[in-house]
Amino acid sequence: MQKDLIALKILFCALLGLALTENTSKALALSDVPPAVQQTIQANLNGRSVTSIEYAKDKSDVSYEVDTKAKDGAEWDLTVAENGTLLSIDVPPTELPSPVQTAITAQVGKGKLEGVAKQFDDGITTYLAGITAVDGIERDYTFAEDGTLVKGQVSLSELPPVVQTAITAEVAKGKLEGIEKTLEDGDVGYEATMTTPAGEERNFTVDEDGTLVSLEVDMTDLPPPAQKVITALAGENKITGIDETFTNAMASYEATTATSTGQLRDFSVTAIGYLKSREVFLSEIPPIVQNTVNLTVGNGTLIRIDQYFGALPHYEIEAVKDGAPLNFKVGPKGKFRGMQE
Repeated sequence: MQKDLIALKILFCALLGLALTENTSKALALSDVPPAVQQTIQANLNGRSVTSIEYAKDKSDVSYEVDTKAKDGAEWDLTVAENGTLLSIDVPPTELPSPVQTAITAQVGKGKLEGVAKQFDDGITTYLAGITAVDGIERDYTFAEDGTLVKGQVSLSELPPVVQTAITAEVAKGKLEGIEKTLEDGDVGYEATMTTPAGEERNFTVDEDGTLVSLEVDMTDLPPPAQKVITALAGENKITGIDETFTNAMASYEATTATSTGQLRDFSVTAIGYLKSREVFLSEIPPIVQNTVNLTVGNGTLIRIDQYFGALPHYEIEAVKDGAPLNFKVGPKGKFRGMQE
């Protein structure tokens, strides 16, 4: 009887381990992945062969991490979303834009460049460089196409004391997994990843004076009015993440949803269930607003449109034109309301 119990425990642990693996990652063959993913992989092989494919799931986000090898033995990786969208692909340094090459070379210094991945996110291209410093520590740095450093990994001890205190207090009895220093339009922030005592991975953001800016939360953490509105706005779409944000001591919740084809959409709701803003697409806004957007963007690339509600309703448009960011506002009747920094 004792032997039977031991055997059952071993079997249970094995099955549990298998279940946990299937929820996070597992190895696959090319024929096992969705057709759209197969097409993207084949289109980016360039004569290389697939050596492995790893199914990865981060909460509700599914992707496929693909390892390939060239005839000369060089290894190249790419990551593909469930809908076939190419998320990242390794590139040789010689194929990088000149400003990116210069910036990475300066960052490497006397260290060693381990590799560079070209990343694609909502029409924005960045370059992720793995660099091993002279002290042997490898860190990742992200650069924009113009060579600007967007973010880089840092350790807790390198941060200003007020930031260290804020991050330590937020992590509390959990475990700090990593910190990235972000630089955007001259503003400095710190994105931290932690594992809670319950084993959940969560992200939060702190600004340079130690103020908590945003915190990843679950639906059950939200006030009932906010839960109700977010659920209604999501409809049949999948809620992929919710961040609690703090502005002027007022909390609001930014939710991201994904359609069955993987199309993402964001919206922001207050604690009492008031809709502050939502991401919209060009075809969804009034024709008179579309005209202003099209005239302003011209031959540039439209990245995103957010519709804002409240006392002064308007649309905020994010685009890229002539290689530079183009951000501006348009009123609900199509009036241009100026550029944004």
